[in-house]
This record gives sequence, structure tokens and C-alpha cells, in this order.
Amino acid sequence: MVTVCILLIIIAILVWRIYSTVDSFNEDLKQLRILVGHIERHLSNITDDDGNRFFIPGGNTHSINTIQKNELCSLLMIDPQLAEMIISARPYRSLDEIGQKVENISDAVMKEIFNKCTL
Repeated sequence: MVTVCILLIIIAILVWRIYSTVDSFNEDLKQLRILVGHIERHLSNITDDDGNRFFIPGGNTHSINTIQKNELCSLLMIDPQLAEMIISARPYRSLDEIGQKVENISDAVMKEIFNKCTL
């Protein structure tokens, strides 16, 4: 009986350690994705001597200044009213400007904009 209890305690400790490791990994991965999004955003604004933008395959290809309302809704998973508010406040000189021009836009939506859109 004591042996079974000790084994159960050891198993519980191991499960907890595995869970903690996975949870830590997920948080690191989340932070890495945010960082990559910021890097892509900055790279997409760099141009060469001929004015050509830096191309990121599969990166930020949706211009916040030209994207259509239905595309904005599906890309950012937002309601049409918020998409209309974003569109009506155009043009934007920076993605940060969206947060200043559009009332009550959440941090989560701004994060999606930084990760999925460019100027």
C-alpha cells in the first residue's frame, strides 16, 4: 500500500513537471511568434535603392490602407463595424496609428494587425 502511494506521488510529480515544461514552451513559442511578427513588420517597410520593398514569403501581404472590408473581417476575425471603423480612419502612416485613430480597438486586434498586415 505504501509502495503504491509512493508510486502515485512520483507519477503526479512527473506529470506536473511535464505540464510545467510544456506550458513554459508554449509561452516561449507565443513570445517568439510575436517577435517574428514585429520583425516581419519592420522588414516589410524596408526598401532597396530602387524603392522595392523587402519581400517576405508568406509574410505580411495585406495592406491596411487598401484591404477590403470583407477581407479585413476574415483576416482579423473581427466584426464588420470594427472593420468599417478601421477603413474609415484611413490612410495610416504607421500601424501604430490605427490604435490612435480607432476608438476602443483591443490589444488583441492590434496584435493581429501587426502580425498580418502592412502599410
